[in-house]
Amino acid sequence: MLQEGKTNGAFAVWVHNAKQIDCSKGKASKTKEYIVYVGKNKKRGIKYVGITKRELSVRAAEHIAAGGGKEFLRYEIYNNSVRLTRRQARVIEQNMINNKGLGNLLNEINSINKKNWKKYGVK
Repeated sequence: MLQEGKTNGAFAVWVHNAKQIDCSKGKASKTKEYIVYVGKNKKRGIKYVGITKRELSVRAAEHIAAGGGKEFLRYEIYNNSVRLTRRQARVIEQNMINNKGLGNLLNEINSINKKNWKKYGVK
């Protein structure tokens, strides 16, 4: 089911299966307030992986406004990846980037430096 999100200028943001998550309490590095989200297109599936501690509709609006191909994606929370610490979210994000291949995504950089993958359990 699609839910209407917040608007950003002339764009309306549509977020698939959006969930309201209170991310306003505690320090980002120690509290479970992050989500992992993906941007999908109809033909090729997942084309972007990201993390945020804000409402997904807000982050999606930023992607739409920035352009670069991300404006054509549908954004949704990945596999119920909610209420995560920043580190947990980054590990999931990096594993997804590795699985899909950085060159096959619209992501420009790795979430975690390759020299730290073993330290954080990145596959």
